[in-house]
Amino acid sequence: VAFIIDHLFLVSFAYLYSAYEHDTTWVLLYILPLEGAIRYAMSGAIASVVALSLSETGRDIMRQQLWGFDFQFVPSTSFRIGIMAIIGMVGGVMARNLERERAEVEKRAELMSDLAERETASRKEIDAFNQATMAGLSTGDFLEAMRRMINTIGETLEYESLAMGLLEDTGWGPQIRIVAGYQYPQDAIGRSINLEEGVCGPVVASGTPALVNDVRSHPTYLGLAPWARSEMAVPLMAGDKPIGVLNVESPRLNAFNEEDLAQLERLGNQVAVVVENARVLEKELAAVERLTELDTMKTDFVAITSHELRTPLTVIQGFIKTMRRSDVDFSKEQIDGYLEIVDQQASRLQTVVEDLLFVSRIETGAVDLQHSSFDLKDVIEQIVRARPPDEAARISVKASPDVKVVSDKERLTRVLENLIDNAIRFSPPTGEVSIQVWDRDDSVTMEIEDTGIGIPANELDKIFDRFHQVGGSMKRKQQGFGLGLYISKQILDALGGSIWVKSEQGRGSLFTVTIPREPAVAPVKAAEA
Repeated sequence: VAFIIDHLFLVSFAYLYSAYEHDTTWVLLYILPLEGAIRYAMSGAIASVVALSLSETGRDIMRQQLWGFDFQFVPSTSFRIGIMAIIGMVGGVMARNLERERAEVEKRAELMSDLAERETASRKEIDAFNQATMAGLSTGDFLEAMRRMINTIGETLEYESLAMGLLEDTGWGPQIRIVAGYQYPQDAIGRSINLEEGVCGPVVASGTPALVNDVRSHPTYLGLAPWARSEMAVPLMAGDKPIGVLNVESPRLNAFNEEDLAQLERLGNQVAVVVENARVLEKELAAVERLTELDTMKTDFVAITSHELRTPLTVIQGFIKTMRRSDVDFSKEQIDGYLEIVDQQASRLQTVVEDLLFVSRIETGAVDLQHSSFDLKDVIEQIVRARPPDEAARISVKASPDVKVVSDKERLTRVLENLIDNAIRFSPPTGEVSIQVWDRDDSVTMEIEDTGIGIPANELDKIFDRFHQVGGSMKRKQQGFGLGLYISKQILDALGGSIWVKSEQGRGSLFTVTIPREPAVAPVKAAEA
């Protein structure tokens, strides 16, 4: 209902001011596609654009019929509808993506919660020993939980030595990594063994328990515990899939019998459930954290979008109204100055929309790279010359006279423009910006250093995230969406390059960019972010 009321109110407001030929009150209608995207994702944005298309066409026809104003569907009406469609589609795509991720995370969290509830019912039948085992899961940290659990089991059953290894793929094939031990050599914790090694490897590979009365007679015994003389090991099974091993060792020969092995096997069944449950908890906590991050991102997106679109539109509308005043006789210089400001704000609005569209193309892998050969120093000098004279005077460039690269000139230019613009904006009026280029054998390194406000240490690992701005979106002192560094990193990733930053608060920042001299493969579309 509120969505419909907002449309009726703003559309009525636009119609109310339609009697003035050059009135720009209609720009308020740009808010409605965004509201539709925020409320109902893509369907809301589309519905709003359709409704506004009909409304704007009808309003122009009414203005022609009632007041004799010219009706030009192209370009006047179609331009307004096109901008509304762009805003609506961008907002819709972003909102739809956020909602999809939220739905997936909530679905996973619900599945994890159902699994946890089923496991809770089964725990009622577990005796005091198993309760001690579960006490080791009092922390959300997986490895710490495993350490506590193994210590609890070892103390409860008075094992002389107990260790747990988990199966993982290290890139060299499946291996068993020892993750926790009770009275077990500390230098062995964290070690990985192959499935053909020791007593534990074949146990995991075959899924069959093993009892060794004298480890010295075992052909592949590793001797991680030099004092051990006998050993028993059982696989940890998740269904019919091995996930690890429990291993008990003793300094005595023939320390274990079949009953001990059967007890350890029953324990292994319960420990496997605990391990899987701990992993579920870890994933659930990660899902909750991701959900919180998405919610914050959505809030920041709405806040930033509202600010960045409203501000230039307000300025444009204000100066247009000023120039239309009949009681003031403006000079040509004043009018030119006003028009310059209007043009700047229109360019700012265009940049906002282009950045949002570019991010959308990045995330759908629709960015084409067009490689060509060019001189990198010439590109940097052209960027510097294009800046206002007072800013260009503060920028120094040091580079070899002939730095040829084969890359996407347009995309790389955008990266450098973003970095140089940031260096200027976040430096004091007299601050200097230094650009240096090193030509290496198969790559080129560029450094952009400023003497600005710097970046706090706790922000350094976040500045390349989309919509992130130092200090938070609602506390920022500089305009912008917080997309410049995100876009720059995605472009460099696609070009096979890299970017990193060193910074100290109050002492400036140093951004280092490295790109290959030539692409490793033929130009391809950028991968999904």
